[in-house]
Amino acid sequence: RDGEDKQEFIPRCMSELNREFPDKGQRFAVCQSQWDKKKENVKINKISFKTHSEGGIREETLEGRVHIVVPVVAIVEGVLNGEYVPAEEIGKFVDSWNGIPLPVNHPHDELCNAISANSPQVIEKNSIGRFFNARFDGKKLTGELWIDIEKAKSLGGEAQQVLDIINKGEHLEISTSYFAETEEASGVFGGETYTGIQRNIRPDHLALLPNGIGACDWGDGCGA
Repeated sequence: RDGEDKQEFIPRCMSELNREFPDKGQRFAVCQSQWDKKKENVKINKISFKTHSEGGIREETLEGRVHIVVPVVAIVEGVLNGEYVPAEEIGKFVDSWNGIPLPVNHPHDELCNAISANSPQVIEKNSIGRFFNARFDGKKLTGELWIDIEKAKSLGGEAQQVLDIINKGEHLEISTSYFAETEEASGVFGGETYTGIQRNIRPDHLALLPNGIGACDWGDGCGA
């Protein structure tokens, strides 16, 4: 959570993972690992968008498979999880966002550590599409979710929920995951304070969160 220190994070993590890791020692090790990852350079930011936004949705065929295409705002300039993300950094490598996978929830290992979605195993088991047509308007990066309809149906569960949410025109949470370098700096942007500036953003994936949080996310979409 924004502004949370280790003394606040560890007890909350221990409480939230009580059922998944009943052994206290193992649970503490998982929480410690999560805290260490949080301080590294993998950034996860949660954004809400309405699927039936300007431009609407449509169907397209890609590699012989029908996809539902949904316009989306992937990331905007601002303070995210206590760090400032400048517009110039968002717009630095726009084309690198094209083709990143769309997993349902953020992928993680057996210890609940965030991992890249760019592996054959994750793509096969969790990804239901790709992000294309990335554009930068000076403040935000937009693009399109290309979701493989049959893949989502075949995976079922939360993948099917993603389709249901889109078809109903309801809000769907998304969460960007990317690598970045954090410059030590403090200040205020848009009325929010920050303790670092994210530089050289390189995207990994865009997670689709039909139930609001990732399987290994922290409370309100904090960094992993």
